[in-house]
Amino acid sequence: HLFFLLSGFGLAYSQMRKPLAYRAFIRRKFAKIYIPYAFVVILTAAISLLLPLFPTDGYALAGHLLLFKMFDESIMSTYGYQFWFISTLFQFYLLFPLLYKVFERLSTPAWMLLIFLIGAAWIGLTLLWGEAENRVFNGAFFTYLWEFGLAIWLAKQTIKQQKFPHPPTSWLVVTAVVGLGVYAGIGLTGNPNWRAGNDLFALGGYTSLAWLLYRYGGAQLRLLFGKLNQWGYPLYLLHMLLLEAAKYLAGDRFNIGLAAFTLGVALVAAAQLE
Repeated sequence: HLFFLLSGFGLAYSQMRKPLAYRAFIRRKFAKIYIPYAFVVILTAAISLLLPLFPTDGYALAGHLLLFKMFDESIMSTYGYQFWFISTLFQFYLLFPLLYKVFERLSTPAWMLLIFLIGAAWIGLTLLWGEAENRVFNGAFFTYLWEFGLAIWLAKQTIKQQKFPHPPTSWLVVTAVVGLGVYAGIGLTGNPNWRAGNDLFALGGYTSLAWLLYRYGGAQLRLLFGKLNQWGYPLYLLHMLLLEAAKYLAGDRFNIGLAAFTLGVALVAAAQLE
């Protein structure tokens, strides 16, 4: 959820500061997002021919590379569960110029009403159709449009006020506790219909917690946040491949310590790729 908020903020902020034509925008995202993604998918598929980390399938590989996996639940999470997010992200990238034009033409109340109504309607339809567990439906951009749209508005406020909004600490603490508490409680129910409505609590809880850590975590933690901002995308792409390889090679000896070490290796690798 936080990734969608940050992605929407970054796109809108850049577009407001330095507008790009649609073709230039797509070319930039193709080079920055698609090429590293395609490289990791091909690498994962190649390694899976030697080590049984993931099922190898030409159709699934084509679905990733040609971006039609977002319409097929059977291959949505092949070569790494985390790749469902990439499908949603590409949907937003393709539609961002249109969304931005709509945002420019509407007042703030109208924009907020529009994005929340579309999101609520889509979630309602997903539940009505019995597709709450289907990634094609619950991972569609409609589900997260309110987060992305909220980020566009935040970018406008940041430029207008020449600073990012800074909510009081008490507000952040309450939002973090309530948001994460409700989010965890809904998750423990195991009810997919209830989980369909937990996005608001997840976004509020995780965002507030991250904000508090950044504000009070000290210089070293803020430095780490800055580095993760640079390395986050390659780390996101690589971490499941390295974890699955470590689990396969270690077998019964795989434990939380080895998992932490593997994530450290993934972080180093991500830093080199960036």
